Amino acid sequence: MTEPPMATVAIRRTILIATLAVFALTPVLLVATGHSTIRRSFDTDQEIALFTAIAPSLVALLLIRLLPPAVPCLHRRLTVAQVAQLPRQAYLLIALALAAPSISLLGVVAGIGPYPALHVVKVVLFLLIPWLWLRRDEAGLGFSAFMTWWPHQRWRQLWPLPVVGAFAYLYLFSPVAPPRAEVADVSLAFVIVAAALTILTANLLEELFYRVMLQSRLELLLGRWSAIGLSALLFSLLHVPSHIQGTSLWSALPLTVGTVIAFQGCFGLFMGYLWSRYRNIAVLVLAHSTVNTIPLLLS
Repeated sequence: MTEPPMATVAIRRTILIATLAVFALTPVLLVATGHSTIRRSFDTDQEIALFTAIAPSLVALLLIRLLPPAVPCLHRRLTVAQVAQLPRQAYLLIALALAAPSISLLGVVAGIGPYPALHVVKVVLFLLIPWLWLRRDEAGLGFSAFMTWWPHQRWRQLWPLPVVGAFAYLYLFSPVAPPRAEVADVSLAFVIVAAALTILTANLLEELFYRVMLQSRLELLLGRWSAIGLSALLFSLLHVPSHIQGTSLWSALPLTVGTVIAFQGCFGLFMGYLWSRYRNIAVLVLAHSTVNTIPLLLS
């Protein structure tokens, strides 16, 4: 057995400082340029205050710190063969994370909208390709290497639930909760299909890819917070195609990137820290459902 091939201190520190600077400065720049409100998504003109968008995730981040972790050590010991596989796997996953919004933007340019393309892209890039590529790894660091549906110490499974409950209250019902999106009258069947699709392609698949597959490997290469910051940044960029606004794609791109970094990026930091501390996919899916699925059912 050998230790994970950690990057040099300089590289890890550079990535950490860069990602933290992006997340800290983006909301400041948005407000300074007169964009103190952001649009929830491309299919609604409803705007929400920037503070109400990021406050639930920020509070949840602080609450996690108050609880003892369920994972006492982030770094697992790897065999020599696994060490050799780790960087290449991380590079592949980063490439897939960058390819997803790029391909989906082509759907926007083609006029078919982001969502049909985005759903297909996520299934192919986040599930099929990693499964086909990583499953061939004979060193034991394959597709399911970091999947943990249940904490090893079962009695600690309840620790993150108060944090998820507090996040749900802040996001859905509190005075700082973002107003729910206005949804046109639709049939019950449409709501059920939309909710199921959201659970599978967003709540579950995104967490499997960005946290379980990508962040877990980056933690071994870069350390905890560099991995959380980088994976959260890539996670936020996934939402650029579904939040692009304006008549010109390229002129609207800078504002859209800033919006998703502040909104979805902050949520990605919360999810990343939750995964790093507890390694429980079920909790991630529950928290993600608070953002994507429960508001749809309540509308």
